[in-house]
Amino acid sequence: MTGDILGLEDIARNVRSTIAVALEDSEIIEIQLSRLIRSLAARPDLLQDFLDLMSNSIAFGQSMMLISQMRAEQRFASFLCNVSHEHAIRGYSSSALQLRMSRDDIGSLLGLTNSSISRLIAKFRSGGLIEIHHRNLRLLNMIGLRHLANGTLPWDSLSTK
Repeated sequence: MTGDILGLEDIARNVRSTIAVALEDSEIIEIQLSRLIRSLAARPDLLQDFLDLMSNSIAFGQSMMLISQMRAEQRFASFLCNVSHEHAIRGYSSSALQLRMSRDDIGSLLGLTNSSISRLIAKFRSGGLIEIHHRNLRLLNMIGLRHLANGTLPWDSLSTK
């Protein structure tokens, strides 16, 4: 996604080990660490933005570690909330999303099968949480998604039409 920074985890090791797969046409800008450090030293505003970005990256990593302890519906709701948040902080709509990942990729990220993702999509749809058409996703009930992600909305309370 626009604005993503790859390789933060490589800074401490001074080794390039990050692997990424572009899900759509993308641009990559390589910045040498020495140049980045000079730029950050010269611009306190840029340093603050970089620290914010690193903090968000750590928080995302922690949330992904916690996902493994969640039920399937919590994992998927948490994923949708995270994607919504990422869109919002970049100035995009937080409720009208275009999923760049396939169901297989989402399942792999969340530790779920493709069929589990399909069942969750159907359940979230019938529960009035989302609308989906191909890869265009609309989040209809963010409060419900957040409660489901946090485990404070019982899964059984979602209606099935």
